[in-house]
Order: sequence, then C-alpha cells, then structure tokens
Amino acid sequence: MADIIVIDDDPRYRRLIARALTGAGHEVRQAGDGAEGLAMCLQRTPQLVITDIVMPGMEGIETILQLARQRPQVAVLAVSGAEPGSVYLRAATTLGAAAALSKPFTIDQLLTTVAGLLAADRKVPARQSDNRAFAAGCRPAEQGWQLSAAEHASRRGTSVNPAALP
Repeated sequence: MADIIVIDDDPRYRRLIARALTGAGHEVRQAGDGAEGLAMCLQRTPQLVITDIVMPGMEGIETILQLARQRPQVAVLAVSGAEPGSVYLRAATTLGAAAALSKPFTIDQLLTTVAGLLAADRKVPARQSDNRAFAAGCRPAEQGWQLSAAEHASRRGTSVNPAALP
C-alpha cells in the first residue's frame, strides 16, 4: 500500500513497528538514526516517515526539520517515550510532524494514526474504519497530540474535501 520509513535507535521497537505495518500491507524500510533515515528518504521518497525523537546522532527533531526542508510532501509521525502533550511531542508537531504518539502505544493506535495520515495526504486510500477518529479531528489523550486531517493538509499546502472524510 504505502512506502514507510521507520527511524528508531531501539531495534526491538523498530522491528515491532515494522512488523505491524508490514502486516497491514505496507512496504517498510528501517533506519537506526535520523541520518540513515534521511539518506533513505532522499534515495526514494516514501509516503510516511515514523521517527523516534530522542536518539543518538541525528535525533528526531533535526530529522523532522530536514525532512520539512528537503521532502515537504512526506508526512511525518513522531514517536517518543515522553508523556502525551510533552514538550518533545509539541515541538515535533510544531516543527513539521503531522502527528505524534507517546510510547507505549498500541498497534491499533499506530495503524489508525498511519491510516489517517496516509488518507489525509490522499496518497493511499485508507479503510474508513481505520481513520475515522483521526479524520474527524479526534485527539484522544492515549494517542498523544496530533493534527486533524484538515490541519495536516493546511500545513502541507493542500486541501481536504470534507465530503470525502468519513
């Protein structure tokens, strides 16, 4: 369905995310830090990048800034072990991430958020049941702070047809 890059310095967490996304039909590439992930992104532009925030080397905030400059069409999902609404997650979304999840999150929360981001960009059709909460602009506390589909599209310079949202 979609080409996704997962950037996380913890190989166990990275593999878990990749396994869930692959099981949902996505092609997943993995990177251990921001520099490696950015290089992958520049070689072949994905639809989505999922990046941890706190990592050695090029950390997540710098990765988000570089992606916003070099590949602004790519949606970014920031993940962090920080509490929902933390300064890390707010900084990530302020600086270019389309959404943020606080670790630990469930596989369902991950897949719902990914489906919503992909549907908001209109690059990959998402199942209506997967993105209903995201597209409606719902911000449940357990999912962390995130943009609605309309807010994300506005930041990307595109538009969302409200009639097309579930």
